[in-house]
Amino acid sequence: MEDMMELKWATQGTNPKTGKHYPTFQVFSALQKSIRRGMEEEAMYWAMELLEGGSAKECMTRLRVIAHEDIGIADIQSVLFALQCLDDLENKWYIVTETKKKQKNGKWKTTTEIKSKGQWRLALANVILSLCRANKSRISDNFQGHIRYKKSHGWALEIPDYALDKHTKEGRKLGKGTDQFFDEGVILHPKINLPKDEIYEENFRKFSKEKEERKLKEKTEMKETKEKIEKKKPFKERQAIKKYRKTDMLI
Repeated sequence: MEDMMELKWATQGTNPKTGKHYPTFQVFSALQKSIRRGMEEEAMYWAMELLEGGSAKECMTRLRVIAHEDIGIADIQSVLFALQCLDDLENKWYIVTETKKKQKNGKWKTTTEIKSKGQWRLALANVILSLCRANKSRISDNFQGHIRYKKSHGWALEIPDYALDKHTKEGRKLGKGTDQFFDEGVILHPKINLPKDEIYEENFRKFSKEKEERKLKEKTEMKETKEKIEKKKPFKERQAIKKYRKTDMLI
């Protein structure tokens, strides 16, 4: 994340600083490390420095990343609340619009317009407080890194048999239908048993089975009808069709 931002600004030939002349890259780092340590006052200071210093969009993007990278499933409620506050901040109270315009010299100039309301600080405060006080875990970042490591060392999976059900062409070729789907395709782990679920599943299985049987019957009837029509055609015409089909297969 930091590398991408630095690359973007380096490409633009800029070395941005905040309103109080802190190097912007360092402020982003200070913001994330403060949230990781639960230092809410420091985190709010750095976040306000970024918003007031012209890096609002980048700051809001970083806060979203922090919610997923440093908290995630450890505190889902805090993550959802923080993301909702960020939406309010970005779409209602601190709207950043960037417009690109081509200049006479052929270069493009980006103009940034900010429309803000006083409530933006309330939304930002809730974001920072919820992230700082949340239970934290870096399992999501560690997990994706773990999978990337295994793939880079040759880990490659084959399509499992349970994936080849009636919803796939290969599964239908293998004759897998409704019963196989309900016996193997809908296995849940961990599973929570909710009231009436067994009754609903039993009736859904019956409904799917009946639908499957109707389709098979219709397919058989269509095949029989087609064969009857073929038989009614003159002998020479049938022979010509067979010859054409054999030639077509050879091609």
